Amino acid sequence: MAYADRDRRATQITAALVVGAGTIAFLTGLTVMLNFQAIKHKFQQTTTIDPTKEPPKPPPKKVPEPPKKVELKVTVVPPPQNIHTPPTVAAPPPPTPAPPPPVVVHAPPAPPPPPPVQRPVAKVNLAMDAEDYPASSQRNGEQGTSHMTFTVGADGRVSGCSASGATPTLNQAACAIAERRWRFKPATQDGQPITTTMSQNVRWVLPEGE
Repeated sequence: MAYADRDRRATQITAALVVGAGTIAFLTGLTVMLNFQAIKHKFQQTTTIDPTKEPPKPPPKKVPEPPKKVELKVTVVPPPQNIHTPPTVAAPPPPTPAPPPPVVVHAPPAPPPPPPVQRPVAKVNLAMDAEDYPASSQRNGEQGTSHMTFTVGADGRVSGCSASGATPTLNQAACAIAERRWRFKPATQDGQPITTTMSQNVRWVLPEGE
């Protein structure tokens, strides 16, 4: 008896599941059919063209508006005050180039000194005697010393005489006597006679009592 009730309940549950599944399938098919009819109707509405009506005009093209000018305002802001500016550090000066080495200029060797000059030697007595004293100077009481400068040539003769110190008459007499009477062994240099200049003093003194 228990087994028969259990089989009957199982049969009822199975029948209920089958009926529910069929109902769900029916409802699902109905829903898909309705959706398909709606899409088909919408497609027919959007694709139906009425030849009696004018085609719709295309919307007017929008002309782009010119870009707006943007005015830029530049405001100069003064630098803030009381700002510590770092000191400007000057670049170090370039190194001083080393001075060039001194140029050593070698002086040319000094020429050898000339050979010594052998002075003239008098060959006669250069003293003046009473006969050499001009008569006019004796009468006038003229005295003094004639400082003579003259040239002794390579031949030993006197020329170019000048004198000073005594009276003009005595000076002229001294030079005249020297050029006429005095003779010298000429000066020599390296064994050769040369012209040279000499000085000589002649003192004119009157004898006492005149």
